[in-house]
Parts: sequence; C-alpha cells; structure tokens
Amino acid sequence: PVPAAVASPLSVARRRVLGAAPVAIAAPALAESYQSGAVFEGGAGGLGKTKPNTGVKTADRVAGDARPQTTPPGPVAQRILGRDGLPIDVAFTSPWPTSADTLVARDYATGDGAYVLVGENRGPLERAVARKIFAGDGKYAAYGAPADVSLRATDVRGAGDSVFEYTFVALTPAMREVPRRVRVRAIVVGDDVVMLVAGSTANRWKLAAASVDEAVGSFSAREAPEFSSEMVGYRKRVGK
Repeated sequence: PVPAAVASPLSVARRRVLGAAPVAIAAPALAESYQSGAVFEGGAGGLGKTKPNTGVKTADRVAGDARPQTTPPGPVAQRILGRDGLPIDVAFTSPWPTSADTLVARDYATGDGAYVLVGENRGPLERAVARKIFAGDGKYAAYGAPADVSLRATDVRGAGDSVFEYTFVALTPAMREVPRRVRVRAIVVGDDVVMLVAGSTANRWKLAAASVDEAVGSFSAREAPEFSSEMVGYRKRVGK
C-alpha cells in the first residue's frame, strides 16, 4: 500500500545533504525535468539519463522511435499496444500540446501536463497504479526515488475504472526537491492497466486543477474493434 504522508528516511536524508527545504525552480527547467520525465537534454545533471519506461507502444512501432509530432491542445486519440500486443484505443482531451507518438502532453512554461502509462494488472488496482507511477524506471524517479508518497483521494468510476490522487516529492536534475500533485485515471483493459497521469507542482495545483480534471475526466481506454487489422492480427497470433 502507498505510505501515509510521513517524511520518509530517504526524504530526511536528502534534506540533510541539501541543507534546505523544498524550493521552487524556474518554470522552463521545471517543465523539462518533470513533464518529460527522464528526458533532459543538456545542462548539469542531464547527462546519461534515459527516457522513462511508460510502457506505451503505438500500434506500428515503439513510441518515441521517431521524432514525435506535437499536436495542439484538443482531442487526442491513439491506438497503442498492451504488454502482450493487445491493441487498445486510448483517447482524452488535452489542455496542453501533445506528442502523438509518446502520448505526453505538457506546457513547458508551467510544468503542467499529462502522460499515458501502461502497467501490469496485478493485485488491487491502487497497488498496480502506484507500482507503475513510482517505479525506479519511471518519470518521477529519473534523479532519485520519489519521497513522501501519499494517496490523498480515490474515486471509483466503475468496474476496473478509478481515479487516484497522489502527492509526493521528486528531485530535479540539480537535486532540488519539488513537491508535486497528480491525479490518475486508471482503466483495466485485459491484463493491463492503462493510465492517464495528469498534474503539476504543488504550488500550481489550484491553477492547474481545472485542466487536470478536464484531461482525467475525458480519458478512455478500451480494446480496439474486433474488425481492426491490429486486432485480427493479434487474435491470430495468440489463438483467441
């Protein structure tokens, strides 16, 4: 289970080393380091970092193979593949520009944004979601494990469909602590949990909450139609 909102030993150790409470950083740096996950091109602390493992693959190639094409704010729809190749249609309304390949939406000026994750449907949904979001190869662990993780709210929307809200502290490339808040829509599709994670820094939450709600409320994930070429190919491959 997700720990309660109590300072973790890791967080305490960080503060001893850094000698300071969490501080704000300039918006462009914040946006790059947090909304693009481990992707941080150039600058101190950015060398050698790899892209976060979101589990997102488009129906024709691994997401991010080619230079992503960014679409303006508005409806987003993409066919992705589950962990075993099951074709899944995802859609949401994005208040921010979105990469069609990686399904990452972000505002570089503020650091607000959202991204899609695919994880294993194993155990209680809450645990499956937290395990994927805060994984060591995930977006928020690029410069160290997230600390002070707290599940603040749960909203069950239906069978295998829930919204979870978390607060936590993440590190920037400069090893500064930044409190963050995210809202996650998690939908079970077969053996997968498909998630939309939308959020901002804790400082901006009141300003970002309406956009976060718009994205999360509009998110959907379902198996592709049986007549689609991807589903026909999948059925032949797995024999069902």
